Amino acid sequence: MTFRLRVVACIAALLVSGCAQQPHSGHSFSTVIPVALSDWKPGTNTAGQTGFVVDLPMPQIDQSVVDGGGVAVYYRFKGSDRFEPLPLVFNGVIYHAYHSKGMLWLRMFSPSGGNLGAKPPPEVTDLEAKVVIF
Repeated sequence: MTFRLRVVACIAALLVSGCAQQPHSGHSFSTVIPVALSDWKPGTNTAGQTGFVVDLPMPQIDQSVVDGGGVAVYYRFKGSDRFEPLPLVFNGVIYHAYHSKGMLWLRMFSPSGGNLGAKPPPEVTDLEAKVVIF
């Protein structure tokens, strides 16, 4: 490679690396939260369906995470050896989560538009939620 070609290649590399968008940094947090059957409370979604909800204060979700990071939630049901990513449909129930500054909301509703009934399904006994903040 000639000297001139090397200089052009170095300048191009510097320009590309200097202009590249910097990834969100400074946050990395992961925890597993046990969610007992009694933690689920009756709730209603925006479509008026009744289901069950858990509202979790999560101070690790700050404005930096809301603006440029992310939150991923996984569930492990009692007796399972693996975590499943949300959203998840399992035994006729859709499980999902959403977040804003300082809060994480876990939700379960019927995917068919109906109501879930008077009590949460038995598979949420001893559920674990893995929360990954990046």
